[in-house]
Amino acid sequence: MKHISNYTEYLVDLVYDRIDDFFSFNSIDDIIQNNIIIPHIDNKNMLSYHKYYFKVVENKKYYLKKENFFQEFVQKNKIKGLSDEFCTRFENDKEQISRYIKNGDILPFYIGYFLFSDVDKSLFTKLAHIFLPHYYCMLDNRIISFFQLEKESFYIAFNVICDAYRSWWQENLNISLELAERVNELPVFNENESTKMKILDMIFYAESRKIR
Repeated sequence: MKHISNYTEYLVDLVYDRIDDFFSFNSIDDIIQNNIIIPHIDNKNMLSYHKYYFKVVENKKYYLKKENFFQEFVQKNKIKGLSDEFCTRFENDKEQISRYIKNGDILPFYIGYFLFSDVDKSLFTKLAHIFLPHYYCMLDNRIISFFQLEKESFYIAFNVICDAYRSWWQENLNISLELAERVNELPVFNENESTKMKILDMIFYAESRKIR
């Protein structure tokens, strides 16, 4: 399986380089203004979403206790393809799903719920993120395309981007720590801690929307 490992490492390097290029050609001031403030704070719908996001991430009991959580979560995240039947299944399996993610068993979780279904697979990444927001990104399909991974399987693209995010952040602390400090001073974000995965997701979601 070494060739598979080498290939995924190659993809991680490609994504890492694209992240690095982006930060090389854009100042932190410009990134904060154009990729955070304008698309995520000045936009009232997005700001409302971020308020909801922090409510879920900061309070895991909300996930377990909220009746019809998945119907609300799907609506707030604009996730397509989740039928009432699937919502009921996810609702009934809440505790099992949380155990899968917290224990790092995301591959069995992905195979059991997403691989052979028509459900929008971004639900998988968003659930992984809300339980382990420092480790997994939420990942929008636009971001996959931005990093030119649309020909890869969704699961591979997810893991590649997560690995690249983590590596770039840790190896560029002079930039990333200032970025985190600046983001966490902004409205709504100053009441909560945004993780590296959340910050990079917001930046590259905004950047991906500039490409037509």
